[in-house]
Amino acid sequence: MSANIKMERAVHNPGIWDNICDFGKKLGGTPKTAQLLLGDPDLLAIVPKTCSVEPITEVAMPGRTFHIINDPVLQKEIMRCPRNDKEGMFFSPDEELRIIQLFKTVFNDMELDRNDLIFTCEKEQAELFHTFFRKVLSNKIIDQLRDSISAIVNKTLNNGLKGDLYQTCKVYASSVISEIFLDYRGDSEEITHAVSKLLSESIKGITLTGRLKMLAVETGLATSEPTLDALKVLKTAASEACEKAQNSEGSPSIIKEMLDFEYAGKKAFSEKQVQIMALTLLIAGQDTAATSLYYLLIKLAQHPEYAEGIRQDSDQFMRCFVEALRMCPPAYFVYRQPADAVSITIDDRNYHIGKTDFIETCPYLTARHPSIAGDNPDEFDPARHDKIPSRLTGLPWLPFGTGLNKCVGWYLAKTEVELFVRELLQRFELSTEFEGEPRKKGKFTTVIADEIDIELKARRPSPEEVHQSKK
Repeated sequence: MSANIKMERAVHNPGIWDNICDFGKKLGGTPKTAQLLLGDPDLLAIVPKTCSVEPITEVAMPGRTFHIINDPVLQKEIMRCPRNDKEGMFFSPDEELRIIQLFKTVFNDMELDRNDLIFTCEKEQAELFHTFFRKVLSNKIIDQLRDSISAIVNKTLNNGLKGDLYQTCKVYASSVISEIFLDYRGDSEEITHAVSKLLSESIKGITLTGRLKMLAVETGLATSEPTLDALKVLKTAASEACEKAQNSEGSPSIIKEMLDFEYAGKKAFSEKQVQIMALTLLIAGQDTAATSLYYLLIKLAQHPEYAEGIRQDSDQFMRCFVEALRMCPPAYFVYRQPADAVSITIDDRNYHIGKTDFIETCPYLTARHPSIAGDNPDEFDPARHDKIPSRLTGLPWLPFGTGLNKCVGWYLAKTEVELFVRELLQRFELSTEFEGEPRKKGKFTTVIADEIDIELKARRPSPEEVHQSKK
């Protein structure tokens, strides 16, 4: 498979290029190709090895330029550029229309506009969403939620492993979203299956040419029957949760808080905004959290010394978690279209991005930049993170994005993964015969392509651990 893509600028950074090639091989490419528009093999753009990548690479497309950025400083400057706060440097208007049409189909032609969707809304609406999430998911509230999340951890583990460990991680992630965010007590496995089906079906049949056309805003988003069936399951769960919250039934939930949230003396969110947020959380909260958790468990099985370190040292978990986010960021690429042209000067070099251009940032590549990973980018080394930002959004490779459209999941991600890992490590010793790096696959998020056999051997907590757990 090949593609005739002209590179406007020849560049020279062999280290970064090698990382691209390594990632390309893991996703089904060859040493002479790199996949920069990442996804399943038929979703990938192949770029010939006659070019490599420096802070910014320009790929010519019909009527516009596609900028691929891997330098952490440049990426952050462009993503947070104030001149693009108006629309958050996110989807083009045509892309928004396709997404809005998809949601209208799901919600039986409900009238929607861009401000009803958190990931396409205007600046004021985006700030309102984040004001709400900062309030309801503050450190104090997260601490109060720990008992509820711990109960989900125990329920998940006590029910036994559902298939492989990856599937258990997915069911757990779905349960956290369903119960904590929505107070939905339905079948988490049904939700898990629906999300998996949706993410698989939504990208079926999209060829390399189709992917490039989609980026060039020439085709629409497919809505196959299996896709709509999966969305119907998720819509039912979201609608039931919202109806229960409106009637003040059940336990407190983030959706109920959202319905009741007031700003400037009036209700901040409409019923349809809350319904769409509920559906979005169900879709976006599963594979992202599950893959980060599963990848970390693979590495702890490969490195039992790190697992023991987590048991003994309260700070060791965070170092391991951040390193897992570096090695396997849940969002492997993010693309934007600026609301206005951008010119940024860094290290005496000027970079210009036109209003009609596309911008691609790739956390997978950025996290392997020498300024972050040194000379061992593919080694799992938690010690490199002795100094960790107070917020996960401060990590330089931007695994949760940044600015107005950063992922709201970052507020809960650390607690959700930590409680599961700590409980699992108290119950079991982890080991695996698998060596090296698991093969990754790109769908809408990074996923682990193959099941990794992880042995769980029951263990007895030490007296110190028993004493600590009683505190």
